[in-house]
Amino acid sequence: MKRSLLIALLCAALFSPALYADRYDALDIRGISAASSYAKAAAAVRDYVPYIEALGDEWRYPVPKKKASAAISSLLKKTRSVSRRQPGNVDAALLCALLDSYRCKLGELSFGSVCKEFDALREAFADEYRVAWFYGMFLYGQGHISEAVRQFLACQPLEQDESVPADYLADKGYLMQSCGCIKNAFQLYERSAARQQKLPDEIFPLYSLKKNMQMPPSALDGEYDARHTWLFSRADREHFFVLSYIAAYSATIPGSWSYLNVNDIGYKDKMVSVALYPPVIFAKDGRHAWCRILTVTQYFPMPSGWQHGKFEWLESRMEINGRTWTRYDAVAAEPYAEQGGFHGTILMLERPAPGDGWSVIDKPFADMDNNTSQCIVQDRIDAPHTIAVTLDCPQCIYEEASALLMDYVGSMNVQ
Repeated sequence: MKRSLLIALLCAALFSPALYADRYDALDIRGISAASSYAKAAAAVRDYVPYIEALGDEWRYPVPKKKASAAISSLLKKTRSVSRRQPGNVDAALLCALLDSYRCKLGELSFGSVCKEFDALREAFADEYRVAWFYGMFLYGQGHISEAVRQFLACQPLEQDESVPADYLADKGYLMQSCGCIKNAFQLYERSAARQQKLPDEIFPLYSLKKNMQMPPSALDGEYDARHTWLFSRADREHFFVLSYIAAYSATIPGSWSYLNVNDIGYKDKMVSVALYPPVIFAKDGRHAWCRILTVTQYFPMPSGWQHGKFEWLESRMEINGRTWTRYDAVAAEPYAEQGGFHGTILMLERPAPGDGWSVIDKPFADMDNNTSQCIVQDRIDAPHTIAVTLDCPQCIYEEASALLMDYVGSMNVQ
């Protein structure tokens, strides 16, 4: 990416306006209490929300900090009373957590206390997207970017609902923009703007840079080494992400499939592939052997009659995570004769040209030690293609190896 574009992206991230009152306005105040005194107390707090959300190390605003604190404490007391009487009132519970997050920013409550409150809400109201929204933006404001991103990613299935407000999508876009997931931010800004019946570049300054981030059509015929086609990144303390930059899908592998056992291959001749080698597998009868799982993405059709070559592959269909994969199985006496012969499985998924399908490639990868997120700002190749995942193993360990194959394919995040 050109230096000028990087500078522009940084400036856009630094100067994009934060959406300070959107979460507060997403609450149904009258649904908590219809009393005029309560509405007055809620309105008083709202006046201070922009100051609190933008608060740095010092209070430098034209109103006394004590006045803001007193207004928050007064409303919190009233709201907790409602929440105790109506434990199922999600708006009351959310407002309590939001007000406590303000108290944390004012230095009156610990970060851990607020996290515990949000964690409890997440269990009590699992289908409520606003919990992830409020919690994620609180974490982001406290500098815990990786955890903030995780909250939003966990909420992703819920955000397809048309009732999810434009402000939620804009806040998530702002978070993704701030941690480097520029293209993911573009998609969210587009959806937010559509719900406001406006054009994205009318609301979001960063969006005007989209035209500078396209991969040229010639990319299909290019060559890229492994550093520019694959990323292996720790997902958590027990797993790694395998991410294809160009084909834009990711999967999870156990940490025992170490980097030393990974043979990653760059993009060449309109295809890109990665070979994964799990540790030695012990079968139930005591025999042991190795297997290989090869993932190939190719941008050309399979040759006619390939199923009837060295092995005879039998075709079937299977559903995995709502997608129909074509499955091929073959058995043979050779190779691996001393281990019961050969047993292979190929799973194929055909995909159309992705267009602007960027969300997978922009998925954040957490740095567990430094609590930061890294995102890939690179286009996938915009052409139809096929993903083929092949298991190559001896018959004696096929049952165990095929379970690893299904776990791997099941973990695939395919756009």
